[in-house]
Amino acid sequence: MQKGLNPTIKFMMRCSCMLLIAQFTFIGVILAGTVRSQDLGKAITLDLRESSLRESLLKVQSASGILFVLPDQLIAAEKFKVNYRVSDVTVKTALEKILISTRLRYRIFEGYVIIEEKPVPQQPGRLVGRIFDENGGPLPGANVKVIETGQSTQSDPNGNYSIILKPGNYTIEISYISYQTRQLKNVSIIQDKTRALDASMKLSDNQLTEVVVSYGKQQIRDITGSIATIQAAPLQDMPVGQFAQQLQGKVAGVQISQTSGQPGRGMGFIIRGAASFYSSNQPLFVVDGMPVTGSINNINPAEIESFSFLKDASATSLYGSRAANGVILITTKHAKPGDSKIEFSSYFGIQKIPTGKIPDMMTAREFATFMKERGEDGLKYEPGYVIAADYKAAYDNPEQYGEGTNWFKLLTRSAKIQSYDLSIQTAKEHSSSTVIAGYQEQQGVIINTGTKLFSLRFNQDFSSANNKLKAGFNLAPSYRIDHNNRLATDGVGGYFERFFEASPLASPYSADGSYNRNYPHRVWLPTSTRLRLIT
Repeated sequence: MQKGLNPTIKFMMRCSCMLLIAQFTFIGVILAGTVRSQDLGKAITLDLRESSLRESLLKVQSASGILFVLPDQLIAAEKFKVNYRVSDVTVKTALEKILISTRLRYRIFEGYVIIEEKPVPQQPGRLVGRIFDENGGPLPGANVKVIETGQSTQSDPNGNYSIILKPGNYTIEISYISYQTRQLKNVSIIQDKTRALDASMKLSDNQLTEVVVSYGKQQIRDITGSIATIQAAPLQDMPVGQFAQQLQGKVAGVQISQTSGQPGRGMGFIIRGAASFYSSNQPLFVVDGMPVTGSINNINPAEIESFSFLKDASATSLYGSRAANGVILITTKHAKPGDSKIEFSSYFGIQKIPTGKIPDMMTAREFATFMKERGEDGLKYEPGYVIAADYKAAYDNPEQYGEGTNWFKLLTRSAKIQSYDLSIQTAKEHSSSTVIAGYQEQQGVIINTGTKLFSLRFNQDFSSANNKLKAGFNLAPSYRIDHNNRLATDGVGGYFERFFEASPLASPYSADGSYNRNYPHRVWLPTSTRLRLIT
C-alpha cells in the first residue's frame, strides 16, 4: 500500500518554497532599484533647436527610455524655446541644462522622473510686542511661547520681546509668575513683515496683593515681617467641625494638633515652637480686629474668609505681651458690591474608631483564668499572701463563665457628624450686609457624648458718598449644647481607660432589665474603682 509523505517533510518543503520566493522577490527589487538609480547616468545625444519645453523633455524621454511625469499647466507656463545640441551627455546633465532657466525641477520617484515646481524660499516674518501689567508697567522676564513650533523667548527689562517665525498662523502663549496665563490664537505672520502684538496680564485669582495686618490692610510687597495668609474658600469642603482642623498642615512654622478626642474640643496651636513648659503656648486670636480671649471653638468655619498668621516678634508691637506666642488674624465674610447671593451648604458623615486601634478585649472566661493565675502567683511568690473567700469563689472555676461583657463594644459606637450653613449676602455701592446661620452636630464615639453648635453672624458695613468714612458693626452670637463633654472621657482616669479596667464578669443590666449604674467591683478587679455608665 502506497504511503504519503511524512507531514514534517511536507511542512519543510512548503517553508523552503516560501523562502525561495521571498529571496527572488528581494533580489528583483534590489536589481530594479539599481537600474532606476543608474538610468540618469545613461549617455544620450540630443538635437534641440527652437524646441518648446514639452518637446525637449519628450525627446529626452525617447532617447533615454525613462518615463517622465509632465504636469501640463506648469510646463505650458514656460514659454521660452530650448536650443541645446549635445552628444554623449548623461540624462542628468541634459535635464539640468534644460530646466536651469525655469521655475521647475525634477526628482526620481519609483523609477519615474517627475517634473515639479521649485519650492520658493520664503522670507521669515517677525513678531514683536510688549508685555505689561494692568497698570501699564513692564513685566520683565515674561515667557512668550509659540505653541506650534515650541519656540520661546523672554521679555527684556522694558517688557519687550521679539521672535522670528515662518509665515503662517500661530497660537502664542504668554505666562508670568503670579499672573494669569494668556493664549492668543490665530496670530498671522506674513513673509518679510513685522507683526506687533502687545499683551496686558492680569493677576491670578489665587495670588494675594493685600494681607490683613493688625487693624488694617497692607500691600504684600510692603511687608517685611513673617506673615502667612490662607484663603478659607479652598478649605470649605472639608467635613470638620473646627477651623483649626482645616488648617492642619497648611501653614509652614505653625503646628496644629488635636489634644483631646472630645467632640468640639481639643485643638492646639504652636507658632515658632513652644515658648514655655508651664504656661499656655496658644497664640492670640483676633477676629475682625477684636482680640478673642475665650474659647475659639464656637467660631463657625463657614463664616471665615481668610487667615493671617503673624509669626515673628514684631507682632508684640501691635498687641503687646499677649502676642508673645504669635497672632492669628481671622477675617470673616463681608458682602462685596455686585456680589449679592444666597448660599446653602451641608455635609453628613460617620465617625468610627480606626480598625487598627480597636483593642482585643478579654472574655469573662479569659479574665477569670487570668485572675485565678494571679492569685496562684501571689501564694507562690508573695509571703503572707491570702486569697479571700469571695475572690476564690469568683475565679476558682473559670469554665463557668462564657463571653461576658465586652465593655469597649458596649460603650462605643459609629457616631454621625453633620453641618448646615445658610449664607445671605447683599451689597450696594455704600452698604453691605452678610448673614450666616449655622448648625453643627458631632456625636462622640463614646455613647451618650456629643455636642451641638448653633451660630449666627451678622456683618453690616456703611460708607460715605465719597468713601472717606466707613462704619459698621458685627454680631456673632453662638450657643453650644454639650452632652457629657465636661466629663473626663479621655486620658488617664477617663472613661476610655475604664473600659479596659472593667471586669467582663459584670453585667451592665440588673435582673429587672434596668441599667446597673453603679455596681461594685468587689474582687473582680485588682483595684476598688467603679465604672458608672454614661447617660
